[in-house]
Amino acid sequence: KTSQAIIYANMGLVMLIHKDSVRTIHYLQESLQILIEEEDWYHVAVGYLRIAKAYHEWEAFDKALEYEFKALETEKKLNNKNLSGSVNSFIGSTYLKMENYEAATTYWNKSLALNIETKDRNGAATCLLKLGEISININDFESGIEYLLQALKIFKESAEMEVLISSYQTLSDAYKKTGNYERA
Repeated sequence: KTSQAIIYANMGLVMLIHKDSVRTIHYLQESLQILIEEEDWYHVAVGYLRIAKAYHEWEAFDKALEYEFKALETEKKLNNKNLSGSVNSFIGSTYLKMENYEAATTYWNKSLALNIETKDRNGAATCLLKLGEISININDFESGIEYLLQALKIFKESAEMEVLISSYQTLSDAYKKTGNYERA
């Protein structure tokens, strides 16, 4: 049954790429139902996140949050800190898209704490990057730049070039907003 759930999930993700919302949700729900029947709680949480991702891409943020919170509730059965860090970052991203910076900050900070606890340096750096973006969006440039510099330090150490380039661009934009064109 688990392999059938994987097939349905993959079909749902293919339909998402093809922008077929009805079949995307159908296949992702089919996959989720099998995983619930199998009581495979880790993959149930992941299934909820897949559905949330679809709604997020369609900018149906309230529906995305609904499934992200279901994933968070499911994760509590497992007490899997890595998964919890991921779920909190999904929620933080959705709130960031909704421009609810206070809620976004809360969930990115939760994710940051969990990533630090589990020694996930790239996860922590991503959280710092997002907290920097939030700070810049609310015109707290000093905090934003500090978060971004911390993220850059970690990304440099891990040699994640694509993320490193993106981080430098975000930092440059932050310096421009402060009028510090020399550092930008």
